[in-house]
Amino acid sequence: MQEPIFNDHEISKWIEKIPSFTIDKKKASIQTIKERLKQFWLPDESILYIGKVKRANQTGLGVRIHEYFETEIGDRGPHSGGQWIKVLKNINSLNVFYGHADDPKDIEDKMLTFFRERVSNKTKNLLFYIPFANIRHHGDKKHGMKNQRLKNQTTANKLATDHTE
Repeated sequence: MQEPIFNDHEISKWIEKIPSFTIDKKKASIQTIKERLKQFWLPDESILYIGKVKRANQTGLGVRIHEYFETEIGDRGPHSGGQWIKVLKNINSLNVFYGHADDPKDIEDKMLTFFRERVSNKTKNLLFYIPFANIRHHGDKKHGMKNQRLKNQTTANKLATDHTE
């Protein structure tokens, strides 16, 4: 896709959940979030996120993917990595590809490096060229978005309870 198509409803939920969410020290709005995220979109690339699954408790891939989809945007966990994908309208048509590795952290780093080394020449002319939803690889993206996630999951659970009463 040449440009991302955003889900304004999801972005609105994100802002409501975290009133302290700012972009360049100004209160975030639907429009400012969309404008900022567009700056990190790579139109010539089809990979949106590279991440690892293996954790200390050895839960399976299916459990981890379920945790990702169950973690609402802005929540700290159980799996908030790649959360920018959640504001895309086409999230339900995206695919997850995976492989097994003995050292997932090392493989994740190698995959991100491999991605960076092989992007199109057009993408190499952009300031940042790691997958759209990856925030860091050998340094952080300078996205200026502060307080994107709740400080802790207890806060998220309390907010969820407050909204249902």
